[in-house]
Amino acid sequence: MKRFICIAIGIGLFTPLSAQELIQDEAQQARVHFMNEAKVSYIASAEMHQAMAPVNDEIEIPEDIKTAFKDRYKGAKKVEWVIKEDRYKVNFEYKGQEMFTYLDRHGLWIKSFTRLAQEDLPDAVTTFLQSEYPDYSLTKFYLKDTPDGQSYTVAAKGKNEYVWLEFDEKGQLLNSPAS
Repeated sequence: MKRFICIAIGIGLFTPLSAQELIQDEAQQARVHFMNEAKVSYIASAEMHQAMAPVNDEIEIPEDIKTAFKDRYKGAKKVEWVIKEDRYKVNFEYKGQEMFTYLDRHGLWIKSFTRLAQEDLPDAVTTFLQSEYPDYSLTKFYLKDTPDGQSYTVAAKGKNEYVWLEFDEKGQLLNSPAS
């Protein structure tokens, strides 16, 4: 019986200590896991930002891609390259206008956007925006060129949403943003 009491006391004394050590060890592992997750998240975020950031050294852009851009936009100024996952985005100034264009990984042109003033929109687009989006702030205006033709793109900012509207050359709405 004495032996049983000694064992019970021994277990009783050591169990809380072992449980406390176990809890501390688990907490330490959780902190290390969290720190590793945060580090991985930070690294992934930094890598994503770096992948989306402008390329300052044009050496990173293959020569055939640069040539394809230069052939299409001879005399472009203030050229800034951005490497995306599956394409290149080029911000630039062309014939006095702010533009950006997309080229695929083979140098084929995908689409271009030319910055416009609101006054440059067709009257039908302006009328539609005034009647359908009167409480929205119109923030950006672009002429979009694609192999299929041209359209007008307008960014409209509401109280709780930001929508992109696309119109054909006659001012007909091409997309229907979710409400």
